[in-house]
Amino acid sequence: MKPIDQLTPREAQIARMLGQGKSPKAIAAELGIARVTVRQMIYRVMEKTDTKTIVHLAVTMAQADGKK
Repeated sequence: MKPIDQLTPREAQIARMLGQGKSPKAIAAELGIARVTVRQMIYRVMEKTDTKTIVHLAVTMAQADGKK
């Protein structure tokens, strides 16, 4: 199973946006949600995808989107 398959639609959206190089602040502004909500979702995604840092998660998601 690919890491993105384990995520809710919103988690996947945020993870993809990270993979596009967007910051948590920019993601929050674009989606109209609080930065703390974005951060919480990022940490849940990191747990689900077994990534250790936000940068690792962003690279993982960028690679996953590139393989489509």
